[in-house]
Amino acid sequence: MMQMNKTDFAWMLGAILLVHATGLLVEVFAGDSALYALLSEQIARTGNYADLYLYGEDWLDKPHFPFWVSGFAMQLLGANAFAYKLPSFLLFVVGLFYTYKLAQKLYDTNTARWAVVILGASLHLIISNNDVRAEAMLLGLIMGAVYHLYRLINVFSLKHLLLAALFSAAAVMTKGIFVLIILYSAIGGYLLLKKDFRTIFHWKWVLTLALTAVFVLPEIWVLYTQFDSQMHKTVFGRTQVSGIRFFLWDSQIGRFFNTGPIKGKGDPLFFLHTMFWAMAPWAIAAYYVLADRVLKRNSAWAGAEWLTVFGFVVMFVVFSASGFQLPHYTNILFPFLAILTAAWWTKFAIVRQSARRVFTISIWVYSVLYVVVIALLEYFFMPGVSVYGIVCAAMILLVLIFRHQLSATNRTIWIGVLTTLAFCLYLNLEFYPRLLQYQSGMQVAKYMKTLPEDTKKVSLLDDYLLQFYSRGEFEYIRDAELVSDDEQLFIFAGEEHLETLRNSNANFEILRYFPNFHITRLNAGFINHRSREQTLNKHYLIKLHGSQENK
Repeated sequence: MMQMNKTDFAWMLGAILLVHATGLLVEVFAGDSALYALLSEQIARTGNYADLYLYGEDWLDKPHFPFWVSGFAMQLLGANAFAYKLPSFLLFVVGLFYTYKLAQKLYDTNTARWAVVILGASLHLIISNNDVRAEAMLLGLIMGAVYHLYRLINVFSLKHLLLAALFSAAAVMTKGIFVLIILYSAIGGYLLLKKDFRTIFHWKWVLTLALTAVFVLPEIWVLYTQFDSQMHKTVFGRTQVSGIRFFLWDSQIGRFFNTGPIKGKGDPLFFLHTMFWAMAPWAIAAYYVLADRVLKRNSAWAGAEWLTVFGFVVMFVVFSASGFQLPHYTNILFPFLAILTAAWWTKFAIVRQSARRVFTISIWVYSVLYVVVIALLEYFFMPGVSVYGIVCAAMILLVLIFRHQLSATNRTIWIGVLTTLAFCLYLNLEFYPRLLQYQSGMQVAKYMKTLPEDTKKVSLLDDYLLQFYSRGEFEYIRDAELVSDDEQLFIFAGEEHLETLRNSNANFEILRYFPNFHITRLNAGFINHRSREQTLNKHYLIKLHGSQENK
């Protein structure tokens, strides 16, 4: 058996948490992360935890739990990126804890250690603790719920009942009722293949669901007060919109079947290939293990658990069939694959040469790719020499060169963990900070703090980061023609707005140009510094002097 001693585990876990924590020091990314940060900041600023507004209009999309906890953190620590990301990081740690506990119950302490290391050193989880969405929180909530539901199978305990319902409710209030599919397909599939029909139809599951519904009532109540009690409000371009119905159906189930007010287009193979980079450096091995587990159920894996298989496969199929597909959706499935892979590694890697070969190939492929990606980014994105780039690439190469100095039984895992952490350290400390320079809204908000004038501020651009970092000081106006030229204003505008202002004979001056790019949608043209200028949007900070200075 591949053993991991307590000391090795402590070192690995400490290194993993340290690299994850560096993401707390990076500013907020554009897109959904910026939107969620803005909504949380508004809760912290107004103290209103019941209603969600965007630019003064009712906002209906995601449930409230992520905004409640991030808003509370901002009330304690201030409205900044660290406070916004901290709850997600803490719930990620909760996810590691419950992955350990579940693997320990399903297998043993050794497997639990391997599972935590594999999970914690998965590439997209480290990225997601930087570019924070709801999934970072959801991983911890789902694993807490699954663990306590699993404990309820054999022992009816009030503690496990309450915690299973509480974690389940928090998960529902984070992403919607679809998360119950993950929880109960994992437990139900496990019991079904054990042919434990008596437990499947036990009344304790009804009680757990009932308690979950009770704990979800805060979400139902705030939706009722903001929407269902005021059906005259216009939402999604129409009235008579029920916030409760949207939460229970349209928000997630409606999206999966593409019947809700928010629609998308899906590719059935999207998550299949996304996993290859999202769960690096373990993805190749994980796919192999999953196939080995399913196809050899009556031989090598006879008698092994099926909880992790159902926990992953059922939701993976649902995701693949849905109309909405984003890479971070896969994060909540990683713990199941991590436990499954760890169990396979501890059982077969030492006795089956093919098993060791697959794992080794997986680790080496990704480790080499890390060095290649760093070299390409250093050459194309940031011409010149960066200290972090050299150090992190050197760390990866040294691990590969002197791999024989590592513990023999743990060598492959050590290589995978250390090279992934070095690569992510490069992203968090070097690549992302430089990338954030192209978030114009954030840069404008910081620049405004250097200007002494207490003048009204207006934004003609829909920029969540500007609103978050300026604490809502910019009034968002959708039409440049509505800007009054009778008063002094600071205006954040795009190139298309300059012509409108010129045609109105407004007296203005351009204070500064801010290049902008949607950094969560990188492409080759932007990455290459030689062609980057053609991919940028030109945003400007303008000072409108007003009619008084025209006289």
